[in-house]
Amino acid sequence: MAHLDDSIQRAIIKRLIDDPKLIKSQLSPGGALVDLKNKSEIAYLLGLSSRYVVDTLLLLGQIRNKFAHNARVRYFDNSVLDHFL
Repeated sequence: MAHLDDSIQRAIIKRLIDDPKLIKSQLSPGGALVDLKNKSEIAYLLGLSSRYVVDTLLLLGQIRNKFAHNARVRYFDNSVLDHFL
């Protein structure tokens, strides 16, 4: 996920006005470009991706969080994923 997040971030930054200080603040905690959801939606609004890509990235983020934040989930099986499908 980190690679996708970084790729989206780089694509967005390429489309922004060259203002390193403001860009850095938007990438810092509390900024608009902190999480994958916001980055994905902004990329879509800038015409950098399709709505399908945004929805897929958000779904992947939810699945990732399910595994990353729940120590009881140890296996990648259908019962864990049913909630997302």
